[in-house]
Amino acid sequence: VLKKGLKQGFNGSVSANGGAGRKARYGSGFNLNYRNDGVNVFGSYNYAFRGETEYLDFTRNFYDGGTIAGLPNRVSDQHTKTNEPLNTHNFRVGMDWDINAHNVLGILVNGNVGKYLHDSKTGNLLRDQTGNLISALQTTNYDQQSWKNITYNLNYLHKFKKEGQTFSADADFASNSFTSNLNLDTYTLPNGINPAGATNKRKGYIPAKTDVYIAKVDYADLFGKSFKFESGLKSSLIYSDNNLVYQSLQNENWVYDATSSNHFKYREQIHAGYINASEEFEKFSIQLGLRAEYTNTLGNQISTGSSLKRDYFQLFPNVVINKPFGEAHQLQLAYNKRIERPN
Repeated sequence: VLKKGLKQGFNGSVSANGGAGRKARYGSGFNLNYRNDGVNVFGSYNYAFRGETEYLDFTRNFYDGGTIAGLPNRVSDQHTKTNEPLNTHNFRVGMDWDINAHNVLGILVNGNVGKYLHDSKTGNLLRDQTGNLISALQTTNYDQQSWKNITYNLNYLHKFKKEGQTFSADADFASNSFTSNLNLDTYTLPNGINPAGATNKRKGYIPAKTDVYIAKVDYADLFGKSFKFESGLKSSLIYSDNNLVYQSLQNENWVYDATSSNHFKYREQIHAGYINASEEFEKFSIQLGLRAEYTNTLGNQISTGSSLKRDYFQLFPNVVINKPFGEAHQLQLAYNKRIERPN
């Protein structure tokens, strides 16, 4: 629930910020609003850049035989320097239309577009128990990420003439895409075992797309002064496609790596309804609710030709009893069953 400006006419603001650590950080944006004759149009945009350099040093001791005693058999010293610039664009635009005293229609678009770069160089020296150099590795890890998340919302609110009686409806569509292009190059310096040294190159292309469709309606009513009844329906559909492709360089040719690559598609349907009633009596209050939920999912592991389907129905009850003792204390007894899903 976001706060909306109530000023009539046109108003807005602009902002800018800046700072520096190892690298510069800065951003700017604006917020605009126009309200007149039952129509409110609003929009905002913000840009942010975060420069960042990170240093990591690791010393690892390796012991053979399963016991940690005496000097380590091998010691690894690793130093990493990483450059991690981040660019993000956030925007929001919408309109609310007060059709009349009882009906409000709104449309809203939210967006987040960004790029992130992970560019690191690592040196790793491996020595034996006497300090002699076993191997020296130099690794470059380059990962360029980009994403675009846009959500479209259409909302409607109807206020009946009766106080406390409302009906609302929302429809949402969210399009989320992410892409990662990464390269991992490892160079082994020449040593006694491998006088010519060695080069290992890998690259990966990781696109991910998730579309979310949501529709819901809610109804609330007030009977008398304290009995409140609420009910609603909600359906959500999710389609996700993740295709990870890794390749390694062999004899100057890029070869598909089936052991690391994977293509997975996922579809999820959730249809739910709820009722909720609450009453305030003279000495205590009570709230009773029940949510019914049907879930259908299908995971398709394209790489292996296998799939997993789930189909189930669940009930989620909710009971709250509240007993006040004077103005400073209260006793509450509550029971509920819930489910938490990934963001």
